[in-house]
Amino acid sequence: MKTESTYQPSFVVWLSVAQLITWGSVFYAFALLMEPVEKALGLSRAESSLAFSLALLAEGLLAFPIGHLIDRGHERIVMTCGSLLVCLCLFLHSFVTSAIGFYLVWLALGAALAATLYTPAFAIVTRRLTRPLLALEQAAGRLERGESGVKLRVPNSRDELQTVTEAFNRLTEGLERQQTWRKRVVADIAHDL
Repeated sequence: MKTESTYQPSFVVWLSVAQLITWGSVFYAFALLMEPVEKALGLSRAESSLAFSLALLAEGLLAFPIGHLIDRGHERIVMTCGSLLVCLCLFLHSFVTSAIGFYLVWLALGAALAATLYTPAFAIVTRRLTRPLLALEQAAGRLERGESGVKLRVPNSRDELQTVTEAFNRLTEGLERQQTWRKRVVADIAHDL
């Protein structure tokens, strides 16, 4: 039976790099940008802090629709578009000349945060970890409905998941052998009668 790994080091590395870049360039950069932006735009601390509050509001409001897109399997496009939006907004940030422009850029950065930070990252990691369990559940349902030849790909994870998948495949093979034996016995009995 073909094996596939549930743990892919390159996946974890790239997701980690994307998280580090987003957290560093957006979430933590705001504190570094506050004083120069306040001087350049003539804003008070409360006025400049409103931009970050707007970003968090946008992130919260978009969490559900972005989560819906991720749940439908569009995690790559969501995170890629979110990362591109971060780049665009940081570029536009350098051209801000008014408080309104500053607020609009941070609203858009909030949308980008919703598509790139912990929520989508954990949704993706969770899906990758539970995908084999969902496959096992679906295979058990197929087996329950009487389908034959049900086999699962054995993950190359050297853990409980691999052990359970191998046991499931042995179970289905044993059931198929018993079913073949029963058919043969019934055919033999019918022939003798």
